[in-house]
Amino acid sequence: MVINEVVATFDDRPSGLGFLPDGSLLVVAMMQRRLLRVANGPSNRTADLREFGGDFANDMVVDGVGRAYVGIRHSSLRPGFRRPR
Repeated sequence: MVINEVVATFDDRPSGLGFLPDGSLLVVAMMQRRLLRVANGPSNRTADLREFGGDFANDMVVDGVGRAYVGIRHSSLRPGFRRPR
């Protein structure tokens, strides 16, 4: 049996997904560059990643003790690429 259930909706593009040891879901909000925690209803901001700069946040890995590692894209690291205005 396949069960489809919406557990959260976002006003951003969700990217990396991971789970904390307690089972709650972490989601990267790409354009806002924030890490969100989804548990029992609406999402809560867990970390603001904007201070690290970059164009957007992307994939994520969560380790066994709950540390989240998020990739942040910096267009300045790719020669010849410019962020659309």
